[in-house]
Parts: sequence; C-alpha cells; structure tokens
Amino acid sequence: MSLQGLDGTETSTEATFHGTSGGQRIVSPKYCPGVNAKPGYLWFWLLSTLVILFSCFCAYRHRWAKLRIQQQQRQREINLIAYNGACNYPTSMLDL
Repeated sequence: MSLQGLDGTETSTEATFHGTSGGQRIVSPKYCPGVNAKPGYLWFWLLSTLVILFSCFCAYRHRWAKLRIQQQQRQREINLIAYNGACNYPTSMLDL
C-alpha cells in the first residue's frame, strides 16, 4: 500500500500484523511531525516560546534599569564630592 506525499511522490507504508485471528492488516504511515502532531502540542510550544521571550525581555529591561540607577548614583556622588570640595575652601589665609 502507498500514500501520496505532499510533493506528489508516493511513499510506502509499513504493514504490521497483530495476531493471527481475523487477519486484519494495520497500516501505519511514516511519521511526519507537521502532519501527525496533535494541535495541543502546537499551543504548548507557542506559549512556551512566548514565555521564554517575555522572560528575556524582562531580564534585559531590568538590567538596563539597574545600570541606569547605578550611573545616576555615581553622578550624585561625584556632584556631592565636587560641592563639598567647593564649599570647604578656607575663608582667610589664617585658616591655613
């Protein structure tokens, strides 16, 4: 027995016999992932992919925000050091 493939060529199938009574012939076609897959698996993989992509996006945004906060803290410290340095000049030559 043969089945016609998507490209028009014929593919052979394997015939297996189960038991001797009745002589029924069970024909199973070759496995084709796109055709024989259950639709539940498709949704599972789509949702899994979306969850992973969303997690990567959130991790990227969190890292970017953390770096931005660190840069702002560094700038505040630099400004504070500069302000304290400018304000702590001696008022007269006698203070030296």
